[in-house]
Amino acid sequence: MTDNSEVAIRGWANIARIFNCPERTMIRRRDDLRRHGVIFYRVEGRPPRKYVYAFPSLLKAWMIKKASEGNNF
Repeated sequence: MTDNSEVAIRGWANIARIFNCPERTMIRRRDDLRRHGVIFYRVEGRPPRKYVYAFPSLLKAWMIKKASEGNNF
């Protein structure tokens, strides 16, 4: 039996590391990432804070789609 579970990445800095680009670049692409369902937010901690999360497989699929459209990072 194989384990198909994937761990979500937390935070813009960690998401940007996958693309080897600055954190600010990924934040600028936030609306496009949300529109394609790549990122999601969770409220955690005390006091409550909103954190961004993303699954690596969705990020890579989004990157391939953008590359096929001619967009570069």
